[in-house]
Amino acid sequence: RRYVDVNLPLLVRTAALMLCFAFLTAMGARFGSAVLAANALLLNFLYLAAFALDGFANAAESLVGRAIGAGDRAMFRRSVSLAAQWSFAVALVLSLAFSAGGPLLVDLMTTQPDLRALAREYLPWLVAVPLVGCWAFLFDGVFVGATLTRQMRDTMLLAALGVYLPAWWLLRPLGNHGLWLAFLLFFAARGLAQAWLLGRELRRGRFAAA
Repeated sequence: RRYVDVNLPLLVRTAALMLCFAFLTAMGARFGSAVLAANALLLNFLYLAAFALDGFANAAESLVGRAIGAGDRAMFRRSVSLAAQWSFAVALVLSLAFSAGGPLLVDLMTTQPDLRALAREYLPWLVAVPLVGCWAFLFDGVFVGATLTRQMRDTMLLAALGVYLPAWWLLRPLGNHGLWLAFLLFFAARGLAQAWLLGRELRRGRFAAA
């Protein structure tokens, strides 16, 4: 029963995340096949950042779980702090790399001049994604390690339903730029909500390491 209680919120959270990505693709398709192709190309930058940052989330998950199990306050704080520092450092490097080398990577992924130009137009949003999204990746690991999966689910639904969709609706006049901005706000909302909830759980004495 404990395993199911921990896993079901994770299932809902992951399904919601997949739907958010699918929504980005579906709404991008409404702007035409060229924008759809450009968005699909640029999502490779996001996947690359996710693979890089997920490593620190996985490390935080393991170390936070160990610290909580041992009731080690110092290990808990040090684990989260070091994971945050490394996540931000790698996110900064990725953003700089995308900014400097993004056009070259775009050229390597497609030979179509129109698609290259369109992808470069939206590339700045992908430059911002690692710096804005690294906190959501990090706190995912912390929340899983602390078995705060219900709270993790709630922050995902809040970011998706309370920020992403309303932002997309309001930013529709900006076209695909508005869609990417809404997606960026979705990542920001997840990180902020998770940081606030983690602080609240710590203040409530949710686990011994606090």
